[in-house]
Amino acid sequence: MTEKQFVSQNEFAKLRGVSKGAVSKWKARGLLVINQETGNVDVAASVAKLDSRPEVYRGGSTRETGAVKKKPAPDETYDVLEKETRGEPLTHADATRLKEIFAARTQRLRYDQEIGAVVSIEEVGKQVTAEYSALRKRLLNIPAKVAIRAAALKSAESIQELVEKEINFALHELTADARLSTRGNRA
Repeated sequence: MTEKQFVSQNEFAKLRGVSKGAVSKWKARGLLVINQETGNVDVAASVAKLDSRPEVYRGGSTRETGAVKKKPAPDETYDVLEKETRGEPLTHADATRLKEIFAARTQRLRYDQEIGAVVSIEEVGKQVTAEYSALRKRLLNIPAKVAIRAAALKSAESIQELVEKEINFALHELTADARLSTRGNRA
């Protein structure tokens, strides 16, 4: 028996083993190739278009059996990303998978930002600038702080020891301040 190239929507539903409503939904979504003159379904083109969809889309099945198939293997995901990077043409299924990958990654980034696991480069830049500014200010104050005491000392070793103690004290204070400000940002 030879297959017909064009069949009615009811016949196509029987061929695919689905309800007439499912065929109507496919038609509304543009998943069927319809002959504009007769309104009949192009069987081969429609089957190819339906079968090019991913098996699983947003957690549900895109196949008429209703059984949810396994998700694509990680290697398949990377193949799609590599194809896209190289500018190769993507199938409908690949494009849908790529869209879902980017949607998932975007959602994950938003969540990570919300819980503070990821911060913007601008925030990091502001924090580093503030810390370097505090360090610079603290270190530039050391000469004024130790000058009078250093003048009373007689040996270079004792002056060096005094300056080293003051630098270590300043760095210790800055480290303690940094710990406190970090704890304050997490609270």
